[in-house]
Amino acid sequence: MTAHIPTEEQEENLKIKNEALLKDSTYLYDQEECVIEYDEVYYVSSRYGYFYTSI
Repeated sequence: MTAHIPTEEQEENLKIKNEALLKDSTYLYDQEECVIEYDEVYYVSSRYGYFYTSI
């Protein structure tokens, strides 16, 4: 998950100001390890609870 500064269009559509968007990217691979699906989901940081751990 990464944090992004929203574009003006995203700020208008989401009715936010001075908030980060959190982006989660997911890849799905077939048996030959070729990407068959890629998804990007954006979350408004103030409306999403999250935590980070590192091993």
